[in-house]
Amino acid sequence: MAKPTYTDLEKQIKELQQTAAARQASEAALKASLQKLRLHVKQSPLAVIEWDLNFRVAQWNPAARRIFGYTAEQAMGRHAAFIIPDMEKEQVDQVWETLIHNQGCARSTNRNVTRQGRAITCEWYNTPLVGPDNRVMGITSLVMDVTAREQSEKALRESENKYRLLVENQTDLVIKLDEHGRFVFASPSFCRMFDKTQTELLGTAITPFIHPQDQPGTEKKLAELFSPPNTAAAELRAKTKQGWAWLSWVGTAVLDAQGRVTDVVCVGRDITDQKQMETALKKSEQRFREIIEDVAEIAIQGYSESLDVTFWNKASEKLYGFSREEALGKNIEELIIPEQMLDSVHTAHKNWLENGEKIPPGELLLKGKGGRDVPVFSSHALVNTPRGREMFCVDVDLAPLRETEKALRESQELFSV
Repeated sequence: MAKPTYTDLEKQIKELQQTAAARQASEAALKASLQKLRLHVKQSPLAVIEWDLNFRVAQWNPAARRIFGYTAEQAMGRHAAFIIPDMEKEQVDQVWETLIHNQGCARSTNRNVTRQGRAITCEWYNTPLVGPDNRVMGITSLVMDVTAREQSEKALRESENKYRLLVENQTDLVIKLDEHGRFVFASPSFCRMFDKTQTELLGTAITPFIHPQDQPGTEKKLAELFSPPNTAAAELRAKTKQGWAWLSWVGTAVLDAQGRVTDVVCVGRDITDQKQMETALKKSEQRFREIIEDVAEIAIQGYSESLDVTFWNKASEKLYGFSREEALGKNIEELIIPEQMLDSVHTAHKNWLENGEKIPPGELLLKGKGGRDVPVFSSHALVNTPRGREMFCVDVDLAPLRETEKALRESQELFSV
């Protein structure tokens, strides 16, 4: 074999140098990728938890500590059972089996428990970590605490149910007045409410029972009964045996053969509780809106039945780029719905309003200001408010998740090399 020449040696050295430089560049890229991944995990507003194949904690970010109360040192290596109440273990085990067998990602909502023993509700977004050999190496979970949202929705439902029950069980009041507003008849329910007998009421005027501030309006409504269509409605305060009460009245004139008014029949209901409930509902809605307004990282929008924007929190401004002033009153189609989604949005919205078919939560690719793509996980709720039915959309920005997934894939590809 011939001895290598100086040129051959120089060529081999150059090739070795190029190989070393390429390796150094790969190592630098890998280091940068890992640093970027660690930064994403550390700064994520969602809890990021990585599990090994034994369902034990392998990674625990600051947001996980904030939600569950355990430091990373306290959580590392522990089985997931320490944050799962007994009632949820069967469901969680089923999700886990799906994940470790790489049968797709799994989203779930379940109860959890904090270090202080407080029960919370969390939404979990779970993804298997798959190696080059297509085997699952672990599971990554993104977790969002939705306890406050759930409690707000529950409180609103309970408040509305109480209001409905109250209205359905009202006892009607019936009175008949002559053309001068004097009692001709009063039902037993009216007598009980005002602690009067029929004899005491007959021939007396109704005006003294009415709050002084409501008397001018009541007299105007009574006058309306003497001209077509001979009906009128009013809400007023009246002095009952329990004190001042709000009453809702509907009056109809009784006409003789010549079309002249002879008497007036009024049917009333005590709406005091309803009035108080409306005030409470407004306060409850205001508190609810204040709560969701201050949610920093979750975009929440409210829409009317015609899909006009009624609510737009600060996170929506950040996510979609439209200020509240720009969004309020605008139709959703003008703001964040891509053209190719318009038909499906119309159909889904119509089916929910008319048929009660809820819009399922899921990932959507919407648009922001300037037409940029905005990937979100969107959930929807239809709420009855004092202004009518409103749809609330809760959008979680998936862009950080996509960046994290991309970084993970890049890291895995580099490790596989």
